[in-house]
Amino acid sequence: MAKRQIHSSHLSMLARCGEQFRRRYIEEEIIPPAMALLTGSATHKAIELDLQHKIDTGALAETDAVETAARDCVAAAFETGNYWLTDEERALRSSDAWRGETTDMAVKLAHCYHYMVAPLRTPTHVERWCLIELEGYPYDLAGTIDVQEGPTVIRDTKTAARAPSQASVDASDQLTLYSFASSVLEGQPPEELYIDALVKTKTPKAVTIKTHRDERDYEVLMRRIAVAVEAIDSGVFLPCSRDSWVCSERFCGYAATCPYFRGRTSTGYTGGPTSGK
Repeated sequence: MAKRQIHSSHLSMLARCGEQFRRRYIEEEIIPPAMALLTGSATHKAIELDLQHKIDTGALAETDAVETAARDCVAAAFETGNYWLTDEERALRSSDAWRGETTDMAVKLAHCYHYMVAPLRTPTHVERWCLIELEGYPYDLAGTIDVQEGPTVIRDTKTAARAPSQASVDASDQLTLYSFASSVLEGQPPEELYIDALVKTKTPKAVTIKTHRDERDYEVLMRRIAVAVEAIDSGVFLPCSRDSWVCSERFCGYAATCPYFRGRTSTGYTGGPTSGK
């Protein structure tokens, strides 16, 4: 039997809201991406094309190709219905208007990275999938490293309404997992870790924040993963606090049918706090 895989996204969602994790990963109720996530996905597609072209040819892709990659990703989501809008968002403006706004922002962010960030990067890998087998553990670690510059530098790209703080970058489990994975793959830990943040201001800007990890960080990560697995195996998934920013229809696609959310409706929910397949 194949071992379970633990991703950094599993850890962050479980810590954010156990009920959200249960719905997504235990019940496998997949909610289409909201506009912010769709913007990020489209931007990442454009960046991947740009940096892979640099790896293959030594030069960045043409600007038109980068912008088209972002535009096509949004278009595909809307054409297939693979997107999510709250009732409030649908009342605010039409789907076509949301499509235009999301496309515009994704193209701007891709354009910003292409001109402000990509020329400074010397990638050896982009969107590198890695699976780290852990002997003696009932699970393995898995994830996708956004950008790797040889064995010494790891970069993660984020799109956000505001630049992340140094504290949040220093505490990122995602970067810790990437650093640990790279140390296994390359035989040495990376010397430098970075977040390349693309900030969604009217004219997007790029902010780079440096951080570092060592053996103590890896030990903490493994302990966090171990207790997360225990929580999953126990079948007890605590919902987040009702005053959390997560607990809203804007930021959680499960809110309208969640028994722990005091929203406009909670009908149609058939599961329970510890039910599973």
